[in-house]
Amino acid sequence: MKNKKKMIITLPEYQRIFRVIHSVHQSVDAREVASCLFYNTIGALLIEKCFGIEAAPRMGAGIIRIGSSSEPVLSFAELNEDGELQSSTKAFHCWVETESHVIDFTAPLYEWYFAKLGMKTKMPHKMFQKQKSDMSASHHHLENAGVFYLLPNLELTAYFLQNSIRTQAMDDLAQICMQWFTRPPKSIKNSFTMMTETGKIIPIQLRPVALSGTW
Repeated sequence: MKNKKKMIITLPEYQRIFRVIHSVHQSVDAREVASCLFYNTIGALLIEKCFGIEAAPRMGAGIIRIGSSSEPVLSFAELNEDGELQSSTKAFHCWVETESHVIDFTAPLYEWYFAKLGMKTKMPHKMFQKQKSDMSASHHHLENAGVFYLLPNLELTAYFLQNSIRTQAMDDLAQICMQWFTRPPKSIKNSFTMMTETGKIIPIQLRPVALSGTW
């Protein structure tokens, strides 16, 4: 039996998707560096429409080790009375899920999540794309950088799909990303324009964020 592909999109493809989504998001709300719902909902759409790979956003609890065992982990979850992970509308993460992989298009901005908590942690911009089979068996065993544990919450996913994602504003921004995005090695425009509901033209510059590898 052949081994499953380690990656379903390449690093340059991931970087191109991230740069387009990040640039559009920053043009709308520069105060919020990353929105997992925005980045990964549109990321899933681009993977499905431009690569022909079935993909969907998933919401739930998540923990990712992005440093050594002596450093804090990145946690998007709560602990219940039994010490087990759970997610809620106030403690969750969104990622892209395919048949065989999980992808997080906010990964190049993980440093921002720590900064939001007042923690000054310098880290490189990297891709997060993992085979589902590589996921840790529990959140108690995350010793090495890049090790992760995700716990999907179907009810939470349905809630956000209904109340936050399926909106006209999200559809409009997704269409802008679709129109702007091109698959490498094809070139991409360094800028794009967006028109608001009031007819105002907003120029969007492609953010030159370069990735240095994978988590």
